[in-house]
This record gives sequence, structure tokens and C-alpha cells, in this order.
Amino acid sequence: MFFLSILKSRRFVKFFFTSVFCVIVEMTFFTISVVIFYLNPLVASPIGQIIGFTLNFLINKFFTFNSKSGFKFFEVTNFVLIFTINIFVSTAILAFLIDNTKLHPTVLRIAVIVVMFFFNYFAISKFVFFK
Repeated sequence: MFFLSILKSRRFVKFFFTSVFCVIVEMTFFTISVVIFYLNPLVASPIGQIIGFTLNFLINKFFTFNSKSGFKFFEVTNFVLIFTINIFVSTAILAFLIDNTKLHPTVLRIAVIVVMFFFNYFAISKFVFFK
């Protein structure tokens, strides 16, 4: 029941669409970097994440979680901490999948993003933009 109530919440829906937008930006950078410029996927992924997470912080702060209080130190610090954990965990998962599957890195990156989405929602709502 608890999980279903979260999925139906307005904030979760906003977070979902914000995340989709940021993922599109991140994946566009990642795909162009890997496919056109032949950048190593394990280098392109964290760079794309930095771009996506910066955009994600700004949109979530003011739109999803309606935090109008200016830039609080703990919000930025906790978001950066969650972001750092996310980069290491998602890059490790991506490296494992690249080494152990024959799927294209872009497909694998999307799978990792889906898994990390739920971690991000709970971490950000509990430790960054909580009320």
C-alpha cells in the first residue's frame, strides 16, 4: 500500500517527468559522445550524469519539491552526496553489464538509469527536499 500511495502522489509524478527530461538531456550527451565521438562509455556516463544531475537539482528544487528557500547548504551538500553515490554505483553497474553482456552501452545505460531512478526519488525526498 505504501509503495502504491507514493506512485500516485503528485510529487512522484512531477519527479518522474522531471527525471525523464533530464535523462533525455543526459542520454543525448552520452549517445553523441559514444557513437559520434567514440568516447569511452565509462567516461561519457559520469560527464552526462553531471549535466543531468545539475539540471535535475534545479528543476526538482523549484518545481517538484517547491523549495523556495534559496540555496540551503544542506540541500546542495546532500544532493551532491546522493549524486556522488549515484555516479559510483551506476558506473559500477554499467561496467559490470558492459563486461558481461553483448548489449549496446546506450541500452545498458538506460537500464541502469531506470534502477537508479527509484534510489534517487527516495534519497532526494528524504534527505534533500524534505519538509
